Amino acid sequence: MNNEKGFTMVELLGVIAILGIILLIAIGSYSRYIERTRQTAYEAGERGMQGATETLLSDCLIDRTNPICSTYSVPSAGNSLRVPLSVLISEQYMDEIIDPARQDATKCDANTSYVEVVASSSTAGSSNFNLEYRVCLRCSQYQSADCS
Repeated sequence: MNNEKGFTMVELLGVIAILGIILLIAIGSYSRYIERTRQTAYEAGERGMQGATETLLSDCLIDRTNPICSTYSVPSAGNSLRVPLSVLISEQYMDEIIDPARQDATKCDANTSYVEVVASSSTAGSSNFNLEYRVCLRCSQYQSADCS
């Protein structure tokens, strides 16, 4: 009677195949996790740009003597205003946005990224109006849906 201890070749191949399948599932899940994290970071940058623009326009409503307000102030109903990311950075309303798709701390393009503010009347004959913010963030592997 042969009483050898150990695993057979079939058992070892079965274990290796199962580990391979688990590894493929793990890599796919990790890739989706990384992509969702990048998307969240881009969306956070877009929200930051909108918030910085809102603060800039609020500051211009409060203090119209600020030199930046001669160029960037709340648009009147039916008009729009485009505020470049480079202006928001240079006027210290926000920091540069680091591109999450890059490992070398490359920044998103501050010259072609912008926030467009569109003013529309809320009701006919009213002096009140609504502001709509359209954010365009351009990075190495990303571009917002609102970019024209």
